[in-house]
Amino acid sequence: MEQQITATPAAVSGKPEDSAQSARLKGNAAFATRNWELAYYFYTQALCSTPQDAAALLANRSASCLHLGDPKAALQDAEAAVQARPRWFKAHYRCGRACESLGQLREAADCYRRACELDPQHTPGLLQALAAIEQRLADQRCRWVLRASGSALYDVAYRPQVTAFGRQAEIVAAASADCKVYLWDPATGELQACLTGHIDLVTDALWSANGLRLASASLDCTARIWAQQQPAAEADHDRSTDCTVRLWNAASGACLHTLAGHSGKVADVAMHPSRPVLASASGDGNCRVWDTVTGSCLHELTWDSGGVNLCRFTARAEAGEGLVLATCHIDGPRREMGKWLASKAPKQPMHIHVTHFPLLGVL
Repeated sequence: MEQQITATPAAVSGKPEDSAQSARLKGNAAFATRNWELAYYFYTQALCSTPQDAAALLANRSASCLHLGDPKAALQDAEAAVQARPRWFKAHYRCGRACESLGQLREAADCYRRACELDPQHTPGLLQALAAIEQRLADQRCRWVLRASGSALYDVAYRPQVTAFGRQAEIVAAASADCKVYLWDPATGELQACLTGHIDLVTDALWSANGLRLASASLDCTARIWAQQQPAAEADHDRSTDCTVRLWNAASGACLHTLAGHSGKVADVAMHPSRPVLASASGDGNCRVWDTVTGSCLHELTWDSGGVNLCRFTARAEAGEGLVLATCHIDGPRREMGKWLASKAPKQPMHIHVTHFPLLGVL
């Protein structure tokens, strides 16, 4: 709680006509014995005498104000000290302490950072104060800590608000090492569902553009699609290592379809942004395109380029070319990736194929 500082000559020893140096020394003595009211009084007397180094007096009086319960006055003195000596680390530190007391954490962090920059010895107290503020700011930004039975989480996918039977909801999906996909409500942090069916760790999770389908991929060689609502067209999916992709009902946890056909582990899945179509990438060197409503395979795309470890639907920059499916392969000649691959510095050569979906009759 803030309080008014009312130190007066009658309340303390010392005379108003003391010189600035004498008043400073008396203020320092009172400061050393933690007599904050007396220190405040003598620093005020010294400031009234137009001292040479007003910044030090203002900084010390700022600390006295803070201990007396007046952070606003402390901040005012600290800011005046910064103005008097802009490159003095302690003036910025006093600003940080006052801002912290006022609950202005971002401003306090900025002051502490500036103080650390100006202090060549990196005073441990400054670094500790900055670390404490940054931790408090991080705690404010973190809304929930979501855990899944202590197992490692390999991927998370956030679904924004979507309309479903007159309601709006947000869901966070997480791919877990315990072979499950967990769904949390980010508004409450409560676990909403646990999707089971994979028999090996789940490595990836991806929501469809409309938020009604979830895909998951697993080291069981499968990918699954899970539905948020009952209709199969609103399924969600996952990737897998059992060579299959599965479609799930996210509300009930029931598996709608198991998309079998790959002979290698399924590394990635991609949902069409507007149609009930899913692409799956597999180590068998194929990329399959599936109908998520019927579970049937629409197309099997094959190249002599090694395993397919990534697939994505994307729009081409060229006008009129529409939506395309891009796939990334390993163990193939490094010819078509250009600067993008150079920045990634892969351990193995890779290249990309692009398939125009209008030619496949999917759109």
